[in-house]
Amino acid sequence: DYAALGMRHLWLGPDHLLLLAALLLLVTRRRALLLTITAFTVGHSATLVLATLGLVRVPGALAEVAIAATLLAVAVEIPTARPGAPSARSTAWTRRPWLVAGLFGLVHGLGFAGALRSAGLPGDALPLALVSFNVGVEVAQVLVVAPAILVLWLLRSAPPLSVQAAGGVRLAAAYAIGVPASYWIFQRCALLAQQFAGGA
Repeated sequence: DYAALGMRHLWLGPDHLLLLAALLLLVTRRRALLLTITAFTVGHSATLVLATLGLVRVPGALAEVAIAATLLAVAVEIPTARPGAPSARSTAWTRRPWLVAGLFGLVHGLGFAGALRSAGLPGDALPLALVSFNVGVEVAQVLVVAPAILVLWLLRSAPPLSVQAAGGVRLAAAYAIGVPASYWIFQRCALLAQQFAGGA
């Protein structure tokens, strides 16, 4: 049940799916992409465990704002970052994408932990529930990433787009991620403000 819950949370969470899509767009080299996805997985697994066990405490509304902010950060990067290109702008994404993805994973793990806590945790089987939920998230992530990687590699083997067309595709992807991210930031900041006002 908890594995299925983890799978549903990732598949039904557009913010997590959009970040995975952005990672696939930003990191083109195979080894770098593997390291980047692994770092994201390690990051969100770590905070999922720590937050679920109560060792790290971050208000859920604040975590959701931070998750949306990670999306906006990658959206800003997409139009100009072309890892591996000699003329690529030198940024953290082009130098160490795995490090940035790992840090963003820490933020997204807080969202996973919030979903797990809201579902309820069995006191007599907490380790099993925690591991099962995380396995569900990872399986769902693989089922999303693997076909996407295959499609991207097939597209990259096709005749290259012109510079203008490639720039248009990157810009469209940036808006497709950045617009909802900006909306979520404002929406979630408003909810956070309401919570603070209610607590006051």
